[in-house]
Amino acid sequence: MWASSFVYLVFCGFILAYQKEKTQQNFIDKLSEEENESYGQEVRIVGGRLATCEEFPHQVNFVVNNTYFCGGFIVHERFILTAAHCTQNVDPSTIVLRTGSSYRTNGSIVPIEEVISNPEYNEPPFDKDIAVLKTATPIEFNSCTQPIELPIRGFSPLAGSELTVSGWGRTRQGATTLPERLMAVNLTIVDRMLCTVAYMTTFTDNMFCAGNFLLGGKSACQYNIIFIETRVTQAVLVRWMAWPGELCLTGAAAAND
Repeated sequence: MWASSFVYLVFCGFILAYQKEKTQQNFIDKLSEEENESYGQEVRIVGGRLATCEEFPHQVNFVVNNTYFCGGFIVHERFILTAAHCTQNVDPSTIVLRTGSSYRTNGSIVPIEEVISNPEYNEPPFDKDIAVLKTATPIEFNSCTQPIELPIRGFSPLAGSELTVSGWGRTRQGATTLPERLMAVNLTIVDRMLCTVAYMTTFTDNMFCAGNFLLGGKSACQYNIIFIETRVTQAVLVRWMAWPGELCLTGAAAAND
């Protein structure tokens, strides 16, 4: 009896392990259909819509040393929250940050005084991808320039709930230019179990997933703000999206840190 029970358990364990491996491989195969892009260079909002600075007054963008583009958002008149992979070994004087416009190359230019990256960023890889930019002067608030409210500590979005991503990410695979107008897209939170199977050890407790697994449709990639609208007049930011470009496919769920 014990022997037969042991064989049964081993068999069930093998089936579960095989099914998990098969699910992960299917997801990896889906990703490999798209051309791999260099991390930190491929940014997209796929299937989105035009947006305005009045709708997302916290949205900012910046260029570092005239070489690469990143997004961020206002949390205080002197502080911008962004991704740590955008700020590694960056001299504040090389940052050109713009606020208060629906257009990528318009708006007020705000000088940056200090760059503060999370010292625990990338441990494990892509985890804790967060940084703060301190402005040299206070940001002047108006209808197109406002701070965003941050969530309470420990907040985690529920599977099936909707979030909105905004930014100037590329709107299609292989695009060589960024859109001039601000874009936004609505995505749905994916169950954590499915994310864990797909991303395995790269998916941490500090992350969640959003999008459609293997179904096609809307998607988003790095440097775009993610927030959940809790009331008609208030947006609450939940996490900063920062993931390798090869995982940001049309319809593929993207992990968000």
